[in-house]
Order: sequence, then structure tokens, then C-alpha cells
Amino acid sequence: MKRLFFISVLLAGYCTGFSQSLDDINEQMGKGDFRKAKEGIDKYMSSPKYAATSDGWYFKGRIYNAFSKDSLLSMEDALKFKIEAFNDFKKVQEMDKLDLRLKVENYLSYFDLYNGFFDLG
Repeated sequence: MKRLFFISVLLAGYCTGFSQSLDDINEQMGKGDFRKAKEGIDKYMSSPKYAATSDGWYFKGRIYNAFSKDSLLSMEDALKFKIEAFNDFKKVQEMDKLDLRLKVENYLSYFDLYNGFFDLG
């Protein structure tokens, strides 16, 4: 019984120690490290628990949009990331009927996407 308890405590510590939080991901995005932020949000969204919240989809859209501006990406890849970000923002609006996150920012994410699409065209 003691072994089982010890193993479960270690497993819980491992899972919480290595899981990505939105604060960590947002910090990476603030530093301009969009590649690591993209990896972090992909890891974060792989959990069904987090994929069911609109916050994860909002940050995924913002990070994918920001990552699409990377000069090392081809135009096709940049377009792919922008379309994915657009779909993520639509998902946020479907999940959050009050649309709080996008209203607070005055829908700047959509305007930024529009400008990015215009530049790619």
C-alpha cells in the first residue's frame, strides 16, 4: 500500500511539474519566442481537459497568428498557420457565448489576421 501511495505521489508530481500552463506560454509569447510558445500550446491543447476551454483556443489562435509572421516560414506555411488561427478564434466564439476575450481586446486579433492575410496576398 505504501508503494502504491509513493508511486502515485511521484506520478502526480511528475505530471504537474512538466505540464505547461497558460501563464508560462503567455510569458514565452511576451518574450517573442513564438516557436517555444507554439510547442507549449500544442502540448497544452493535447489534454482533453484544456481543449474543452475557450482560453486554450484563444491563446492557440494568438500564438499561431504570431508564429505565422516568422520570416523563416514559407508563404504556404504562414497561410496554413493563419487559417488555423482564424479557425481557433471562431471556436472561441462558439464556446464562449459572451465572447469576453475578443471583446476586451476589441477584436484586434481578427484585425491582425486580416492584415496578415492582406500582406500574404
